[in-house]
Amino acid sequence: MNFALTPRKIPYEEIICSAEDCLFKNNIGKEDLEAIRQDISSLLRRCSKPKLNLPKDEFTALNNLRNRPELTILRADKGDATVVMDASEYNFKIQLLLSDESTYKKVKTDPTTNTLKTTSDLIKKYSEK
Repeated sequence: MNFALTPRKIPYEEIICSAEDCLFKNNIGKEDLEAIRQDISSLLRRCSKPKLNLPKDEFTALNNLRNRPELTILRADKGDATVVMDASEYNFKIQLLLSDESTYKKVKTDPTTNTLKTTSDLIKKYSEK
């Protein structure tokens, strides 16, 4: 797809976090910061739900595809396209890729907890500087 679908809801948290991040990076004073935050909050409260940017029949067709568990919808590696695949075929291809021991190796334990702790420690360390 060469375009973005209309979001189902306004990403309030993402907008507020991005705005606050920008304000902090630009050393905005505390009073101005609060005023800008209030303005953003007020604007977001007045926003209406986004309108569809697809014709209704295309939107219905897309939802029908999404609701079919036997299908997998993916972004193509190249060409800015969308691929619809049979889910079992997709899973087979993924398993085939993962079974390549020259590229991947099986780990004995899940490294997620350790990686999260290391990342958190680094963030803490550099945010204190």
